[in-house]
Amino acid sequence: MTDATPKKPEPAAPCKDDSYHCLFENNHAVMLIIDPDNGNIIDANGAAQSFYGWSREDIVQKKISEINTLDEQEIFRKMKKAKKEQRNHFFFSHRLSNGEIRDVEVNSGPITLFGKQLLYSIVQDITERKQVEAALLFNQKQLEAVHDNINADIYITDIETHRILFMNRHMKEKTGMDLTGKTCWKAIHDNTDGPCAYCRTEELIGKDGDPSPPHTWEFHDAGTGRWYDNYNIAIPWMDGRLVRMQISTDITHRKQSEERQKNINEQLELKVKSRTAELEEMNTALKILLKKRDEDKREMEEKIHFTYDALISPFMAKVKASLENSQQRTLMNILESNLHELLKPFSSNKDPLISLTPVENQIAAMVKQGFTNKEMAETLNKSIRTISNHRDHIRLKLGLRNKKVNLRSFLSSL
Repeated sequence: MTDATPKKPEPAAPCKDDSYHCLFENNHAVMLIIDPDNGNIIDANGAAQSFYGWSREDIVQKKISEINTLDEQEIFRKMKKAKKEQRNHFFFSHRLSNGEIRDVEVNSGPITLFGKQLLYSIVQDITERKQVEAALLFNQKQLEAVHDNINADIYITDIETHRILFMNRHMKEKTGMDLTGKTCWKAIHDNTDGPCAYCRTEELIGKDGDPSPPHTWEFHDAGTGRWYDNYNIAIPWMDGRLVRMQISTDITHRKQSEERQKNINEQLELKVKSRTAELEEMNTALKILLKKRDEDKREMEEKIHFTYDALISPFMAKVKASLENSQQRTLMNILESNLHELLKPFSSNKDPLISLTPVENQIAAMVKQGFTNKEMAETLNKSIRTISNHRDHIRLKLGLRNKKVNLRSFLSSL
């Protein structure tokens, strides 16, 4: 660089023609004219004065390195590199009069003024844009950090173009590649005919333009045999547009467990049906056995009664008729009564005397035959008072206490 500095121009006159000053001063963009040999600022338009906060006289007394956070060598190194790459725009940080640092994008090119080859620079303040980009980048990093730690396939696509905007780590590892930027229905599902049938915009965005409730469905991958639970929803992307996010969770283990449980339930139902049929058969057989038992019981009762009536009772009657001793006849009557008692369990009617003690049954049989208390006391070798007490207990157990019912008549009716 040389120290030679061209004569600085006078303040711009009002625009009356299409001269340099007319275009320069009336441009709303921040514009600077710079000497490439020494970095001196030759001219600055009104927009530049407003942006930097210095008057034109103050600005043209400075070098570009005085408002740039980089030194001269670094500035010209970047400019030289850009020229080699055939670029005419740069990104710098400029210092304002109040010390504030602003991020700027500079578009620069050669211009001949004042008889010298100079550079024009159009400066655009991109501080807010950089801040937004930084915030978006931070949000993107947060999104990636959250989704990368979820054990499910997550990817985000443009709703209109189906271009993949994001894939989480789990999905990248499963597919073995990063498909970001590719069309999802070509790259993921290998479907060259078009978007998948279940990927419909009307299911994600309502008529009002707002996101609809999540759309979920199960999907079976015939190629791998795996089952997936899919969750689709429209979400705002970093640039404000709505995009489609799909979360696919592998539910193969759950489906296999459900299938196993279904098979177990079916087997249990078959076993229950089989066991029920067996029990029904057993119940039928038991009913047959019980019926046969009842028939055998009735047959046995008939035989016992027939034996008594035909083979015992006639001969006992003859014995009684041949007895002349009254005590012997009494004993024979007792024997006959006791035989009747033995036959009672084989009767189909419930015996009301079943609650009596053996002694009470003996006395009841003698009462039924017409024995008096005195005769029973002599026969059984007991006191009349004891016989009387037994009779009271018999009436109590038969429900005859305090009733005007003759005990002998009641017993004879049984």
